[in-house]
Amino acid sequence: MRQVVITHLHTDHAGGLSHVTGSRVWVTRGEFDRATGFGGRVLGYLPHRWPKWWRPEFIQFERRALGPFDQSMSLTKRGDVLIVPTPGHTPHHVSVVVQGDVSFFLAGDTSYNQTLLLAGKVDGVSPDPRVTERTHERIVGLAAERPLVYLPSHDPDSKRRLIERAAIDVRSQLRASSTSRRSAREARALRTSCGDHGDVASGRGVPRR
Repeated sequence: MRQVVITHLHTDHAGGLSHVTGSRVWVTRGEFDRATGFGGRVLGYLPHRWPKWWRPEFIQFERRALGPFDQSMSLTKRGDVLIVPTPGHTPHHVSVVVQGDVSFFLAGDTSYNQTLLLAGKVDGVSPDPRVTERTHERIVGLAAERPLVYLPSHDPDSKRRLIERAAIDVRSQLRASSTSRRSAREARALRTSCGDHGDVASGRGVPRR
C-alpha cells in the first residue's frame, strides 16, 4: 500500500499501524493533537500503543468542493480519490471518496450503519450532535447528486453493498424513514389517547353503563 488514510485515531481504527511500514499514512493534525494531548486516553485514544517509529503526514484540505463538501484533498493525480472532512464521531474525522460511474464513500465511523445515517441518528460518542447531523446531511446530499455506495466500518452490510455496488436510493430510503417516524408519532398519539380515555380495544378503562 502506498497510502493509508486514518479516518480517526480511536484504537479500533489505529490498531494496525504497525502493519503499514513504507506507506504514507495520512491523518488530520487536529485528530493527532486530540489523541496525543491531555485526556486523550479518556476520549478513547491509546497513543502509547502506536509504533514508536510512526510519523504521520497531516492532511491539508483545499478549497476544492465535492458536492456539499466545500473542502477536499486529492490522493491521486487524476483527482478521483479524495479525502473530505466528516466531523462528528470525532471533531476531526475524515472520510475517503473514490469517484467513478459509481462512487464509493469510505465512511469510517460517520455512522455505525447506513440505516442510522438515513434516519439521522447520531451515535452516543459524538461530542456535538449538531456537527454530526450536518455531516450526515452532506453525505446524503452527495448521494442525491450521484450513485454513491456508503461503506461505514461497522456496518455488517457494507461488504454486500461493496460487492453489489449498491448505491444509496436516497428517495425511497428517506421516504421509508419518514414513514417510520410518522408511524412512531401515530403510535405515541394512540398511547396518549388510550391513557386519557381507556384502552378501547380491550375494554379496560371504558366506563360501564
